Amino acid sequence: MKSADIRRTRAARPFLVLRYDPFPVFARLQRGAREVAKHQEKPQLGQSNFQPIRLNPAITLAGCQLRPLQTGVAGKNIVYFDLETQRSFGDVGGFSHKAKMGVSVGVTYSTARGTYEIYAENEMEKLGEELVRADLVVGWNHMQFDYPVLQPYVFHTLGEQTINLDMMLELEKIVGFRLKLDSVASASLGTGKTADGLDALRWWQEHKKSGEFAPLRKIAEYCAFDVKVTKCVHEYALAHGLLKYDDKSGRIAEVAVDWK
Repeated sequence: MKSADIRRTRAARPFLVLRYDPFPVFARLQRGAREVAKHQEKPQLGQSNFQPIRLNPAITLAGCQLRPLQTGVAGKNIVYFDLETQRSFGDVGGFSHKAKMGVSVGVTYSTARGTYEIYAENEMEKLGEELVRADLVVGWNHMQFDYPVLQPYVFHTLGEQTINLDMMLELEKIVGFRLKLDSVASASLGTGKTADGLDALRWWQEHKKSGEFAPLRKIAEYCAFDVKVTKCVHEYALAHGLLKYDDKSGRIAEVAVDWK
């Protein structure tokens, strides 16, 4: 990867290697409503009565093959990252008030750990630590959206203390306009997002009103799938040196990228 393609604003530091089971997709998720009801407590992420679950094995992404990362990124701890919010832009008074939107769930995938990790709202400092320790954080508009939403929760100045590849912003420099993740994933991988942000907002409100865990689990699954799509788009770009997208005329276009 060329240094011009990513933001390098902190000194290199050793990554704290965490020894996780490489198979679980989600961590610290609820065992079930019956156990919670038995203890007469509301389910929340981060409690000890959570167990790992897995993504549906039927979900496959064309173009997302398990292969060794290419020279330049092999051996690095790449962290793919996304979060969902509690409030919409309309709820907080517009785009300039992202810091008021709140986080419902954050999800990462670490190539060093080999698993997805879910973070509840009360675990945002831990999420910030993982991002700061990463050799590279890869996301889709995470520099201008996710980081400002997350910043009120963490001590670190995320934009200055992380090394980043924001694929949306890098593509914008080339094509001249902003592409949606769904557009690039659909054209490049043959699949797209499973829901949208409005669904996640609705599920959050359902969780807040009912105290039930099921809506929160839906948010976590949706966010984790977005992280998976982001990871697969990045891996496709590394493997092929290009990405595809639906252009404004409805045709499939290609854009060359060099993110090795």
